Amino acid sequence: MPDLATPDTEHLWLEAATGKHQRELEELVAGHAPGDHPDDPVDPEIRTHVVRYELLPATFALVRQAKLALDEEHGRHLDDDAFIAALCNAVLEGAAPGEPSGRAKFQIATIVCERCSQNYREQGRSTPPIS
Repeated sequence: MPDLATPDTEHLWLEAATGKHQRELEELVAGHAPGDHPDDPVDPEIRTHVVRYELLPATFALVRQAKLALDEEHGRHLDDDAFIAALCNAVLEGAAPGEPSGRAKFQIATIVCERCSQNYREQGRSTPPIS
């Protein structure tokens, strides 16, 4: 996270931080951008969230492998936010955002019966007829 205090606001942040313990300081700076004053309203778009998982060793190893693969794919070390975003995008979209996957996001399969010429739409486990 970048430093919040600028030469113009450093004295305000030091004053606001005096006497606070770590958790209070974390809460004080959450949702603020460099140059903000401590009493400025927080920006919910930049406020981070802590997510914690307890993993078995094999799953932890998978996460580490996925992190290395995504770092290599992106050509740089991904911070936690970029890593989770890339991981989620890979699952939800089948490709990194902005990178074509070579297929449409949604596909519809149509089946035509050779005997009766009835059209059917493939829909999960069912194939309802198309009128």
